[in-house]
Amino acid sequence: MSSTHRIIRLWPLAILACISMAAAVGVVAVGADAKTSSTKKSAKKSTKRVTRSCKAPKYPGDGYFNEIRATRISCSYSRKFVVRFYKCRTRSSKSSRTNKSGRCTTRLSRFKCSERRNSISTQIASTVTCRRGKSRIIHSYQQNL
Repeated sequence: MSSTHRIIRLWPLAILACISMAAAVGVVAVGADAKTSSTKKSAKKSTKRVTRSCKAPKYPGDGYFNEIRATRISCSYSRKFVVRFYKCRTRSSKSSRTNKSGRCTTRLSRFKCSERRNSISTQIASTVTCRRGKSRIIHSYQQNL
């Protein structure tokens, strides 16, 4: 056989080998991309499930709750908890005239709470963060004095 006939026979085999290798690389790349996108989707789902905004309950006094965010705890429990926090806070007020400006310094249901306040003579605006392990209840309120 001449060398020309050998080259003619090898070209189709070489082209077929290149196409099959490219297809194999493409399948691996698509599979890897699908795995990373599914991982990202599952990470987004778990984040959405972990922290949620909850509907605020009716404020027991003269003011309102702005927002409630619950992390790893139900919204129904969070709504009840913020009302209990309000009752604890107003019970501990030092003012005999009004029980609206107090602070809750005890633990409620094993939650430890910290409060950041902005106050003027007529109102209190505050954000409260309560933690128990990985569970968190964050709420803000405005109390008219």
